[in-house]
Amino acid sequence: MTDKTYVGPYSEYDNVIDYTQIKMLKLADRYADSGRLDIAEKLWAALDMYMERKIKIWFDKGEPVMRKYTEKELEEFSKQSHNKDDETSP
Repeated sequence: MTDKTYVGPYSEYDNVIDYTQIKMLKLADRYADSGRLDIAEKLWAALDMYMERKIKIWFDKGEPVMRKYTEKELEEFSKQSHNKDDETSP
C-alpha cells in the first residue's frame, strides 16, 4: 500500500480539471470583492468540505447546491481507494 495525499475528488487523474473547484473559488472571490465576506467564507468552507469529500456540490442555474454524501457513497469511495492502492502495490 502506498501513502497518498488526497487533493480532491479527481486527484487520481492528472489531466482532469475540476470545474467545481474553479467555479466555487471564483464565486467566493466575487462575494469577497463585493464586501460580502459572510457569504464568501461559507463558500470557502464548503469548498474545503468538497475537497475533503465530505459534501457534493453541483450547480443549478449558476448557483451552488450542496449536500452531504450518503453512507453508501462514502463506502464506495473507500472501496475505490482500497482498490487503487492494491493496483499500485508491488
